[in-house]
Amino acid sequence: HPLKGGISKNNTVGSLINTNLSKPNHTVTSTLGNMINRVITEPPVKMIYSVIKEYSTGLLYGVAKTGKTIFCENLGMSIAAGRNEFLGAPLSIENRKVLFLSLEEHYNGRTNRNLSQLNDFTNNEKQLINENYFVATENLPKQIVSADDWNVIISEIEKIEPGIVIIDSLTRLVNDQIEQVEFAKTAMLRLREIPEKYQTTVIVIHHSTKLDYSQPMTLQNVAGSRVISQEADFIIGINKTLSKQNYIKIISARYADDN
Repeated sequence: HPLKGGISKNNTVGSLINTNLSKPNHTVTSTLGNMINRVITEPPVKMIYSVIKEYSTGLLYGVAKTGKTIFCENLGMSIAAGRNEFLGAPLSIENRKVLFLSLEEHYNGRTNRNLSQLNDFTNNEKQLINENYFVATENLPKQIVSADDWNVIISEIEKIEPGIVIIDSLTRLVNDQIEQVEFAKTAMLRLREIPEKYQTTVIVIHHSTKLDYSQPMTLQNVAGSRVISQEADFIIGINKTLSKQNYIKIISARYADDN
């Protein structure tokens, strides 16, 4: 069958493939037995907090004004302070450096709130937080969409070497087109590469679809393309009850019980 584009009918599809390409120097498949032997000799990967597994990428989402950012700030400060629990659940992580990248707030308002939050810590803990808790200045881009924007984040991760990276929020990573599969997938795959390359854990603050306090939090009301939920290793929701009490709910978890 002749090929279009002026290629002679004597050529075949097979003859167009370059068989001289260099082969990768690593294997991309293995027997299950080899993988089992590999895994049992490696140190076990721990759960940092609740369903958040070390070196994973996930979301903390909810309705506006339910305390998503404050929850993540207090979690990050508790880690940086060396505490062993947060809201009654254990914290377990060796690298206590936390990088909190706020893309939505001005540094002044955020820092004044952080200053107030420090009142709940001892003097020794405050010193540890001041050393281990890293935040964005006004020089951080407010929209992370181009390769140069992502390189800014990656360079900070390489420099600081944090155990936890918290990004506020996912909508600032997709150029306001979070409903489109291609943009959502690109952002999530970029985020998932960070733990693999830099031995850190990524928590991204995200928004819900229109949701009132009487409705249950489910995967269906995570805002944006379904790809976002599919690519997240964990999803934790924050909302309020009808009596306006804040609550936390595990929505899904790839590596823990999400019942």
